[in-house]
Amino acid sequence: MRPQAVYRAAARGQPARAESGSVSWGALPDLPGNVPSDVPKLITKSGESCAALIGADRLEYYHRLERERIHLTLLEEAEKGLEDAAAGRTLTARQLRARYGR
Repeated sequence: MRPQAVYRAAARGQPARAESGSVSWGALPDLPGNVPSDVPKLITKSGESCAALIGADRLEYYHRLERERIHLTLLEEAEKGLEDAAAGRTLTARQLRARYGR
């Protein structure tokens, strides 16, 4: 795995510095084409991380993880609801309206 390039982007169009040289704000649109799928490029401003360029494969992986997390959360909530119903922890619509004012 090659070393990851870290870009230091200064404010207001000043040149950004990278491990492999200097990159200006004007060259930022060219960076996405150079992002390998396994190593993100970090962009920093004043020494603080402010953005990361990642490959399309990694982005799709993150989207799949998020969908999986959502599905697992929904399944857990459904399971809790079924347990509540089985234990008799239910309310009628009238009781809900009285409790929450609708």
